[in-house]
Amino acid sequence: MSPGFFQRFQYEFPVESTYNPHYHRYHHHHHRYHSLIHWIKFRFRNRLRLIFIVCLSIIILISMYIGGVFVYPFETTFNEENFHYPIYSKDFRYFIESAKQNLSENALKPINNYSFHYHLNPVYKCQPQQQDNFQTNSTFDNNSPITLLLVIKSATCNFLQRIIIRQTWGNEQRFSDIMFTRKSQKFIKIFNQNQTIDCQRLIDIENQFYRDIVQADFIDSYYNNTKKTMSSLQWTAKNCNQVPFILFVDDDYYISIKNLLKFSRNYLRFIMEPTTEQFDDSDLSDNQDIQQAQVDWLQHRQQYDGRLYVGYLFPNSHPLRHLTSKWYISLNEYEWNQYPPYITGGCFLVNNQTLIDLYYSSLYSESFKYDDVYLGILAYRMNIKLIDLKQQISFYSLKYDWKKFSKLIGSHGFHDPNHLWQIWNEQKSLGYA
Repeated sequence: MSPGFFQRFQYEFPVESTYNPHYHRYHHHHHRYHSLIHWIKFRFRNRLRLIFIVCLSIIILISMYIGGVFVYPFETTFNEENFHYPIYSKDFRYFIESAKQNLSENALKPINNYSFHYHLNPVYKCQPQQQDNFQTNSTFDNNSPITLLLVIKSATCNFLQRIIIRQTWGNEQRFSDIMFTRKSQKFIKIFNQNQTIDCQRLIDIENQFYRDIVQADFIDSYYNNTKKTMSSLQWTAKNCNQVPFILFVDDDYYISIKNLLKFSRNYLRFIMEPTTEQFDDSDLSDNQDIQQAQVDWLQHRQQYDGRLYVGYLFPNSHPLRHLTSKWYISLNEYEWNQYPPYITGGCFLVNNQTLIDLYYSSLYSESFKYDDVYLGILAYRMNIKLIDLKQQISFYSLKYDWKKFSKLIGSHGFHDPNHLWQIWNEQKSLGYA
């Protein structure tokens, strides 16, 4: 052999002799193994990402559903043309006037008959000459006409609130120096000795002392507020429709009877003849606010038709569609995207003409679970112009300031009877209660 052949043989032979099929097979499987691991990791990461996206989407959709996002596109625009609240009539006010006078032979039957059974029913309350002698020691003139009626909505067990109200701003003797009568002291003693007795038993005892409680037969709960309001409206319309002014108020309000009487006696002047001095007294911040208030009152002057409905006005409230809200309203209950202007049900003043119109219109208007909105719907249907008196009637709880309270008619948030007692006594001593 030539050296060259041998060298080539040696050069090529080691290469061929180092070939190991097991080694190559191992590396091949190892590569496939790593590829599989990478593929699994990739798919796993993608699957996690996919699961995250799906879960996030579900959460967003559920949140949107709970928040009512899918409901808003199906709301009806609120305006005079679209607001066909049942029972619908093109001229609803004329329809009600006809129903009041029984002029329409084919009039529809009322859809709300409000056939409340009154467990406690002092029908004599607005007929002073027929009251019995349980007030014989009172300085109150039983033969004088009643000019103002206070209708106080109260929970059954709120005994102390009612007692304090009777001895402060709800005292029929009003500015008398007699603060706690013997009847009150005796009832408080009975109340303290029998707090384990059920509320109904105690309220029956309370009524035996004061004879001023109206109680209808329904469960007292938040969503029955409309029943409470309508039962008081019905009772007042049937038994006290001759009283010129009626204040409907909750038992957690402070009321200045002096300022209320001042307003009720001069409301025509307030509405018909607004003056700069009147607005200067209303705690407005600057001349621009005063000018705007004057414009508002001038509009009321042009629109006033003898029906009075005043309080804290919500002019542009919207129904809440999110399911977790305490004030949730479905499309089936109310289809429009806005409520008519309404006055909060906690404290509002009406005259007897407004009272009658609200009561009769309620007989032909589908009930609504929020009483203040419902009264706003009735007022809107009857073309009753609402007067915003938020400068004197506060819906919110105010920090006490004697000067500010000296101008108020009512303020909310007096859940503590002792607090009410203290504030009222201070305002009385200053001459503003």
